[in-house]
Amino acid sequence: MVPTGSNARVKTTGNAQTLARYLRVKEECVDEFLTDVSRLFITLERLKDLQNRMHGQMGAPELVEELRQVNTAFSTQVNTMQVSVAAIRRVPVRGLFSKFPRVARTLAVNLGKKLDVHLSGEELEIDKSLVEDLDAPLMHMIRNVCDHGIETPDERRAKGAVETGNLWMSCELTTDRVILKVRDDGRGIDPTRLRAKSVEKGILTREQADALSDEEAVDLVFHAGFSTVEIISGVSGRGVGLDVVRSSLREYNGDIHVSSKIGEGTIFRLEIPLRKAVVVVDGLLVRQGDSTFILPFQFIREIFELDSEQIGSVQGQKVARIRGEPFAAVSLGELLGTGSPDISSGAPVRGVLVTFKTVSICLLVDAVVGQRKVVINNLSEIMAETGIVTGVAQLGGGELALVLSTGDLISCARSAAGKAAA
Repeated sequence: MVPTGSNARVKTTGNAQTLARYLRVKEECVDEFLTDVSRLFITLERLKDLQNRMHGQMGAPELVEELRQVNTAFSTQVNTMQVSVAAIRRVPVRGLFSKFPRVARTLAVNLGKKLDVHLSGEELEIDKSLVEDLDAPLMHMIRNVCDHGIETPDERRAKGAVETGNLWMSCELTTDRVILKVRDDGRGIDPTRLRAKSVEKGILTREQADALSDEEAVDLVFHAGFSTVEIISGVSGRGVGLDVVRSSLREYNGDIHVSSKIGEGTIFRLEIPLRKAVVVVDGLLVRQGDSTFILPFQFIREIFELDSEQIGSVQGQKVARIRGEPFAAVSLGELLGTGSPDISSGAPVRGVLVTFKTVSICLLVDAVVGQRKVVINNLSEIMAETGIVTGVAQLGGGELALVLSTGDLISCARSAAGKAAA
C-alpha cells in the first residue's frame, strides 16, 4: 500500500514491484549542504600540511604513516560525498530538450518549411537551475533557426538539397562546463552581408568592416542593435537580437559562439559553467614574488625550465621556443604589475605552457610549487571587477592563494602583445 501523504511511486522491475520514495527538500538547503561538504576539502588540506610538517620535524614515522592513511581515506570519503550531494540537484537534459522538436516543427509548418529535429545527449544530467536558465535562450535560438536558417522546400531544391531541413540539438559535459550545440543545414550566414549591414547601421566604418575576417564578421550577429529584417523577425524574437542571448549567458559566466558556411549551415555553441556554490579543482600552484597563485590543472599542457637562449623577442613581444616551436611568452609579474624576471642573468626561468580553447601561451613564473586539490570560492559576489583573478582558495596552514582565470589570462597576454607590436 502506498502512503497517501508521501511522495512515493511504484516502479516495476521484471516481475517485482519496488517502492521508490521521494523527499522534497528546499533547494537552498541542498546548496548549503554542498558548500559545507566542499569546505571539508580545506580541512583535508590542513591535515595534509600537518602530515608534511610532522614528517619533517618528528621522529615518529609510524604516526606519520598512520596520519597519511587517515588522510587518504578522508579524501576518498569527501570526494564521494561531494559527488553524491551534487547528484541530488541534477535532472536529465531531456526535460530541457523535450518541447523543442514540437515547437520547431510547428514553426516550420507555419513558415511553409519542412524540418526534422535530432536530439543527442538528452540522457545527460545537469543542475536543475541550469535547465531553468537555458530555456529562454534556447527557445530564441530555435525560433531564429526556423525563421532564418532553414530555407523553403523550393530554395532547398534549387541548391540541390532535400526538401526537409535538419536541426540538431546536442549536449556534452566536461569537468566544469555544459556545452550545448544548435546546428542546422540551412542557408548559413553571409559575412559579406553582415559587413555591409554593420556599415549601413553605423556600427563600423567601411575600413573596420573590410578588416574583419569572415569569422569576426559572422560574430556581428551578437552585436547590440544589430537586429535587422535579415537576421531577426517577429517569429524569432519580435525585435530582440541575439545579443540578448549572449548577455543572458554571460550573466552566468557562460558564452555563445557561432560558426557558419554559406549553403551548408550554422552552428551555435553555448558554454555554461557547471553551477556550484564552491568548486573543487585540481590546481597547479605557482609562486610569483611573495604570493602564491593557482592555475586550473586542466589547462596546463607542460611545465619546464627555459634558458636565455630559448627566450627571444619578435616585434617587441617575448617568444619562447619549446622544442623548436614558438609560443608567445608573458611574465605573470608583468600582468600583475610586479615586474618581470631577469632573463639576461642567464639563470633558468620557469615556464608553464597554458592552453585555453585553441590558444597557447608560455607563462613565465618565479617558481612552480606543485599540484594540489583546492576549493575555489568565487570573488564576483564581493568584487565587481577581478581582472585575471577568478577566485580565492585556502591552502594548508591557513595561507590564501588567488585563482587565475585562464581565459582572461590569455586575453590579457594577447592584448599586451598587441600593444607591444604597435
